[in-house]
Amino acid sequence: KNNVYFSISDRGQGIAKKDQKNIFKKFYRVEKSDTQSQKIKGHGLGLSIVKNLVELNNGTIEVKSSLGKGTTFIVRFPKLEADENQNENDLPQLIRSRGSSNNN
Repeated sequence: KNNVYFSISDRGQGIAKKDQKNIFKKFYRVEKSDTQSQKIKGHGLGLSIVKNLVELNNGTIEVKSSLGKGTTFIVRFPKLEADENQNENDLPQLIRSRGSSNNN
């Protein structure tokens, strides 16, 4: 009730349990032995950046994955409710004030 969320899923190879706890770390890349995954370029920063952006907006991100079945990422943000005296231009301030109250 107090959150807004979305999920992104695929039906790919999935991510092993041992890798799931590390995928949000900077520069972490899942090691694969097949030649197809070796062709995938990157530096292991994407999910780290996403996690930081989500957390900057007082949200959370989690992963659910099964090998051979695919992966789902679930992103949740706290629902922001403006009162009738606020408009969309007040939203950045509302987010900042909500974030600072959560950090105390």
